[in-house]
Amino acid sequence: MIIKGYFTGLTPAEKVYLISHPQYISIIRENTNKSFNISRKKFPNLRRHNDRGDAFRHCYWAALLARDIGYHNAKKFTTAHENYSLNPSKERAMDLYNNNIGLEVGRKKKDISDVILIQKCLNSLNLGELKFKLPSKGEGYKMFSN
Repeated sequence: MIIKGYFTGLTPAEKVYLISHPQYISIIRENTNKSFNISRKKFPNLRRHNDRGDAFRHCYWAALLARDIGYHNAKKFTTAHENYSLNPSKERAMDLYNNNIGLEVGRKKKDISDVILIQKCLNSLNLGELKFKLPSKGEGYKMFSN
């Protein structure tokens, strides 16, 4: 059963995925909310768009999904999330990269706790394994690893 409001703000590719995998709708929604909430708590002073908080959120979200719906389903959905025409190619590449780090974190153990996933994604961020952008005067954005 599709509940009104679940598809608001989703890319066409995400909608197609969810229509063909309705059993994952509530899990994906819950994990999406969880990743946003934890990102806000861990990075309260950041915009969380293309910055450290955003990199962490993508990693954590993908890790949760890989753990809860399996690596391949999580990979399909996180890729669908980035697949829309207005998503700048460099941002898409950065987000897919951070998602892939999270997918690997989450695929290793099915019984891994949220707390451990958070710590592993924070470690990836602090070790420079995640990518994010910082503004630079006159040049738009430059991509940085930590």
